[in-house]
Amino acid sequence: MKQLNLTLHYHQYEWIVQNDQLKFKARELDELDAKIKNYLTQQNWRGQVEINFYFDFENFPRWMRQYMPHYFNKRLILNL
Repeated sequence: MKQLNLTLHYHQYEWIVQNDQLKFKARELDELDAKIKNYLTQQNWRGQVEINFYFDFENFPRWMRQYMPHYFNKRLILNL
């Protein structure tokens, strides 16, 4: 299984995931999933891919502070 690790944060009504090579933005988390899947498909990734989203607590919005940041960590497994 291939693995992809991304940092997730929220800024000005958008969710943003990124690492050193990639960056995606969307208003909804589902849109991010779709953008990542489309990108990986275009890049000819095949097989099972585990994508780990780790929330960046340094950019934690005030309105979310009632939640623990690890609630926003996410794991997505795609079969390409």
